Amino acid sequence: MVWEHFTVEAVAGGCTRACCKLCKQTFAYSTGSKIAGTSHLKRHIALGSCPKIKSQDRKQLALASGLKTDDGDSPDPPKRRYRTSSYLNSQFDQDICNENLAKMIILHELPLHMAEHLSFLGFAQSLQPRFRMLTSEAIEMEIMAVYQRERHFLLQVFGSMVGRISLTIGLWTTSQTLMVSSPHSENALSEVIGISLSEWNIKDKLFTITLDNNCSSHDIYSANLRDHLSNKNTLMLKGQIFVVRCYANILNVLAQDVIASIHGIIYNIRESVKFVKASPTREEKFAEISLQLEIPSAKTLSLDITTQWNTTYHMLVAALDYKQAFTVLETCDDNYNEAPSPDDWRKVEVVCAFLKLLFDSAAVIMAASFSKIYGEEAGRYVKVVNDSVHELYLEYLAQPLALTPAYPELGESIEGGGAAGARSPAGLAGAVDGLHDFDIYLSEMSSIFGTGTGTGTGGRVLDEYRSSLRPDIVEALFCGKDWLQYLPTMMEAPPSNAIVKMEL
Repeated sequence: MVWEHFTVEAVAGGCTRACCKLCKQTFAYSTGSKIAGTSHLKRHIALGSCPKIKSQDRKQLALASGLKTDDGDSPDPPKRRYRTSSYLNSQFDQDICNENLAKMIILHELPLHMAEHLSFLGFAQSLQPRFRMLTSEAIEMEIMAVYQRERHFLLQVFGSMVGRISLTIGLWTTSQTLMVSSPHSENALSEVIGISLSEWNIKDKLFTITLDNNCSSHDIYSANLRDHLSNKNTLMLKGQIFVVRCYANILNVLAQDVIASIHGIIYNIRESVKFVKASPTREEKFAEISLQLEIPSAKTLSLDITTQWNTTYHMLVAALDYKQAFTVLETCDDNYNEAPSPDDWRKVEVVCAFLKLLFDSAAVIMAASFSKIYGEEAGRYVKVVNDSVHELYLEYLAQPLALTPAYPELGESIEGGGAAGARSPAGLAGAVDGLHDFDIYLSEMSSIFGTGTGTGTGGRVLDEYRSSLRPDIVEALFCGKDWLQYLPTMMEAPPSNAIVKMEL
């Protein structure tokens, strides 16, 4: 930027100076071998130190404001400017509008019949009178078209991947019976998963499956699924880690069983908390009662999320501290009659004791410390993990390389002998040494190994509207939303590498 406004001129003594093209002022630039830099030159231009720039700025300001300039010129009145957009010049396309409407319904979980609402029709017509609103049946076709396009794109992505895929299988429940065509059994689930893997051409790429389902039938699911797929696949580590348990789901099943034992009492406590928090006046009154009773608790009453058991646990623990306050509140407020009895509170204490064990267990797992879990036996379990990582790494090395790299940026490292060289005897030994850092890490961490989990996983239930739709539309809506929200917007170019998430 500097040299658009300055020239360098030689002066006596082997020195040079920078001359401003506008005001002709000169500034030191070099003295012998010492360079003065350009910061002072930038300030001369950018900060308006140049008198010529100042004069030009004043003239432009006068012209913009409609005032007379120093030379007596009277500028024309300023004209109002309007911003134009490329959208105004684009042609209307009904097909593109139809596709965007379908994507909007998918992403925001809107009802398909919203197109029949007169208010929405009026809004769309005000934006583009030429737009013809679709019927619910036509919107279903557009949604299926979006689903098929995105599915085709993902099939191409999976086909070009050189690695393996890990899946999480989740189960949804519904009040309708039309959604499931076959009996809900262990074999039925295995067959559905097997068919889906075949349709997506990823049977040979499957690494692990995590089942998020009822714990009591988990072993049956695992055995059937492993037998169903192992005959047609080469499973890593002979299938040892093929089907794994979801720890968060196990905790959730246990916690929900405990919570169900006092379901009615928990309902009363939940309603009690709602009553207190319904207005600031009630909260102040409840606080006054707690102060009079000298309740030392600093916990805050909060409502739970019924599908997240840890929030129910926190609600019960806080309510226990204020059990006397609820009892007093019932005697002085005729509108409140949900206070649990003394026997109810004793049951809540027992339930909280059990839930605390589960909550602490989740906290230990989230802290990832084998030493806390296994104590003196921690080293043995860490060794199992360590040996498995090495074995898995060697098994990957023994597999043949793909003829074509999935991504261009991987090609150079493969062609350069990075991965291919590792398959020679000397390279294999070097590859094993490549895990040396992992061994050092385990040693330095003193038998602490990391993992993580959530604590609030709950059952997923289809609402009444989604349950009333055809199964293929429900699949398109759920999968379509999952895929579209991880893709770039319509105005952006697709990324070179995409992180793909898929639910079956």
